[in-house]
Amino acid sequence: MKVTYNSLVNTVSNSIQANLKKLQDFQQKLSSGKNINMVSDDPINVAQLNILKTKKNQNEQYIKNIDKSLAWLDSTENNLSEISNTLVSLREVCIQAGDGTLNQDGLNSLLLQVKQLKSKMLNDANSQYLDNYIFAGLKTTQKPFEEVNDIVVYNGDNGSMLRNLSYDSNIEINIDGKRVFNFDNEVSNDPNVFQIINNLEQALKNGDVNKISSEILSQIDRANTNVFNLISEVGSKVNRLELTKTQLENDNLNITKSVSTIEDVDITDLIMKLKEAEMVYSTSLSVAGRVLPPSLLDFLK
Repeated sequence: MKVTYNSLVNTVSNSIQANLKKLQDFQQKLSSGKNINMVSDDPINVAQLNILKTKKNQNEQYIKNIDKSLAWLDSTENNLSEISNTLVSLREVCIQAGDGTLNQDGLNSLLLQVKQLKSKMLNDANSQYLDNYIFAGLKTTQKPFEEVNDIVVYNGDNGSMLRNLSYDSNIEINIDGKRVFNFDNEVSNDPNVFQIINNLEQALKNGDVNKISSEILSQIDRANTNVFNLISEVGSKVNRLELTKTQLENDNLNITKSVSTIEDVDITDLIMKLKEAEMVYSTSLSVAGRVLPPSLLDFLK
């Protein structure tokens, strides 16, 4: 096969261009610190990176949902604890009134305590987190409990506030006021908590210590048991959220490692390859200068 001058030039030129391209690729990777700077560099790994990064972004959103849910549940638990403390104080009033040693003046003094405890209970029932009412169901912008002519009414609903933990899992983070205070006999056949307090006030006014020490005391105990159960329910949800958050964080850590393995360069190895590419490119230039036939211009110099 006859080797022409043009074919020799083209062959050498193509070789030089290929070596130069390889050298530039190494320089770009070293400059960016990334193995992949364009889709054309590695389409398969680019697709894998997109999948991993999408998954990581989704996990980060779920973690944000969990953090917000934990804050809501923490506020819920604190307020339930306050409600339980008030019920304990009401129980102590019942015990003091029921021992039979107090006259009517003493019972009237307890009546003043009960009125204060009722006011505190109502405040806790209308507690908020970030301007949202905790025990209002889904009507979080509407004050759930209102006292009208000494009767407390519930204006919320029993809607569930759901938060996503993954694409196929969610959790209910709210506890509506019906469950907390037994409105509409949501929990038991007892009156709601505020009606129990009203009955206690009336019994103190009437001096009916037998009713206080038996019926009303038992109702308060059952109401407090309900609140304890709700606190336990909140605690179990907190545990689930914290476990899920840990799993998501570990998943993201593994994703980050996988992304780094695909995307990040090995600096030491790349520097060695770069030096090798520089030597190859320099050699190709030297060889080209020796192999290519002299041109007419060379003879004229």
